[in-house]
Amino acid sequence: KGLSLRFGFYGERGYLRRTAPGDWQFLTLSTGNRLSLWAQERIGSRPVALACNDFTLIQQAARAGLGIGFLPEDSVQPQDGLHAVAVNDAAPEMLEQTLYLVMHEDVRRSPAVRAVADFLVETLARDEEAAD
Repeated sequence: KGLSLRFGFYGERGYLRRTAPGDWQFLTLSTGNRLSLWAQERIGSRPVALACNDFTLIQQAARAGLGIGFLPEDSVQPQDGLHAVAVNDAAPEMLEQTLYLVMHEDVRRSPAVRAVADFLVETLARDEEAAD
């Protein structure tokens, strides 16, 4: 079973107060994967202030009020001061992505690889139970 994560756009309260939606700048992924393509479809031709492959950096920039960040929902905490925003619709859109743990046959029985895999499965299962 895979782990489902949700992704969306988030803005810092002060940025949302002082910046009209038509003037928003975006903080997003720069890779050409499904996540970045989904985000780019919603951003369209609007300005991107930051494109990188690091959600931590995107979150820090959004918290600093530098733009609207594309982030995993689970990484946004109330103390961050970030709020889900609607980029094109009346309500915020979320992309749900299922992640799977895949290992090559040659290494999956290695004790070190097995220990990491077991840790990830247990931790993610525990986090998913806590979220429910």
